[in-house]
Amino acid sequence: MISSSSVTLTNNLLARVYSYLQPGGNLGQAGLNDAPVLRNNLFYGGILEIDPTYQTNATVRDNLFDRTTIEFDAGGWAYNGGYNAFVTNYSRLLPTNVADIVLSSPPAYEMGPLGSFYQPSNSVLVNAGSTTADQVALYHYTVMTNLAGGLEIKETNSVVDVSFHYVAVSSNGVPIDSNGDVIPDYLSDLNGNGSADSGEIGWNIVGDLGLKMLITRPSNGSTIP
Repeated sequence: MISSSSVTLTNNLLARVYSYLQPGGNLGQAGLNDAPVLRNNLFYGGILEIDPTYQTNATVRDNLFDRTTIEFDAGGWAYNGGYNAFVTNYSRLLPTNVADIVLSSPPAYEMGPLGSFYQPSNSVLVNAGSTTADQVALYHYTVMTNLAGGLEIKETNSVVDVSFHYVAVSSNGVPIDSNGDVIPDYLSDLNGNGSADSGEIGWNIVGDLGLKMLITRPSNGSTIP
């Protein structure tokens, strides 16, 4: 059970679990301004129960609901949806957007170096999301096992694939380390947007030590009074 004034679930694998999501607030009233976020998750089987009914501004996008029983109480539950994928005849949270994907059968998952829920390169869920991967911290992640130059192909700033993502790894199963500093790219780039921001190490810059200080005065060799 998750009960909080602000619930965010991004890029999670929930396999055959019972998930009870309850935004905070007294009987939901205080939760009117809460904004739970569910995106890029794979709900594989199991049950997802959502309460309370007062919530109307939740974000539910880019998720795959694979034979998941979705429960909500009789009052219904409005949400900002779209770009979700559903296996038919299982989910009560029905498609609400023309960009939603309805699957007649479960995806043909593939086994990979970090798990068993990778997608084939021809999956309809590839490049089917609502934004680009760098906007949702998934620049260094992938849903496929395909290799290019001995490295899995990262999402980078392409249209995000729907469902759960794995960290992109090399052919030996180790997370990609582009600059060879023994710190994987996904850890060097903490916010996952592909850029070297303040407080981060340049994941693709060899020898980058992060924040540096350059002293210009006094100049080297000058006399200090």
